[in-house]
Amino acid sequence: MLLFIEGFDAQSTSQLTTNGKWNALNGLSVETTLARFGVGQALQSAANSDYIERNIGSNLASGVIGAAFRVASGVNTKVTFFILYDGSSIQIAVRGNTDGTISIFRTNNSTTLGTSTYTFPFDTYFYLELKFLISDSISSGDVKLYADGVEILSLAAATDTKNTANAYVTKYRVGGDSGFDNSGINRRYLDDHYLLDLTGSVNNAPLGNVRVQTLAPSGNGNSSGLSGSDGNSVNNYQQVDDTTSNNGDTDYNEHATAGTKDTYAFGDTNANTGTIYGVQTNMVVRRTDTDAKTVAPVIRISSTDYDGTTTAAINSSFTTYTQLYETKPSDSTAWTKSDVDGAEFGMKVVS
Repeated sequence: MLLFIEGFDAQSTSQLTTNGKWNALNGLSVETTLARFGVGQALQSAANSDYIERNIGSNLASGVIGAAFRVASGVNTKVTFFILYDGSSIQIAVRGNTDGTISIFRTNNSTTLGTSTYTFPFDTYFYLELKFLISDSISSGDVKLYADGVEILSLAAATDTKNTANAYVTKYRVGGDSGFDNSGINRRYLDDHYLLDLTGSVNNAPLGNVRVQTLAPSGNGNSSGLSGSDGNSVNNYQQVDDTTSNNGDTDYNEHATAGTKDTYAFGDTNANTGTIYGVQTNMVVRRTDTDAKTVAPVIRISSTDYDGTTTAAINSSFTTYTQLYETKPSDSTAWTKSDVDGAEFGMKVVS
């Protein structure tokens, strides 16, 4: 089951953490010059200890984590890709070595669990995935690395991937850690990230070389009930069509009455879009009075509105609330390009 996706688009560096999608950031910054596929944004780091960190929100024993990386060429460089934690303690981590091979470690670099013969390329993006299980003794196939959808390393049966007393992880970092042996400094870029667990009937195995496409409102939808910061309810999509960062109180839509909603037309997915593994809605909202307020995402498909899960009471500062739809809310079948391109997305005031 997909737990989270991130394209690092439509938000500034500071908004990654201040708006609540990520919990910590060190050294990384949003940039557009070397974004993957030449569109949107990516995260750039100038040091191997730079990272972005996210709390999972549950105890995750097994799953898959993936992201696209581009590493600038350098001499005697080691670069860390993923680190999985139980609290503040590292369970396992994935690091590139000076010869371009990739290793899986328990703890930091103290115990090497396996090393690939594959060598990652410099100065071009490659897609790295780690399938993991935290256990005192894994079975064959439980922990694997993939590059661009191809298996490059599988840890042997009976390998110990559990460093703490607990057989799970609670947070993760994409990027480095100052406690690692990361010799040298090189520029690194990361993009198109996902996290999933191994449950459910879909998205329960590595997805392969995937892309996260971020779409923005491009026109009015069926409902225009919210009030725009321009003083009316006309062309409300223009108040929320930010593409590189949300502009806070500069322009916005708002309403206090339960049941009021907006839906918007969105730009189309890329022309060569194939399998769509899920759609994630992102609502950036805050309350402006003392009353408790809740909202929910809305997806409109074929003239019917489908309300998503209602949030907890929203904060007085801007916060991003996400919801993942692995299948269409209309009939629980897989998304297609035409489904996404034809849908409207928006928000409803619940209370």
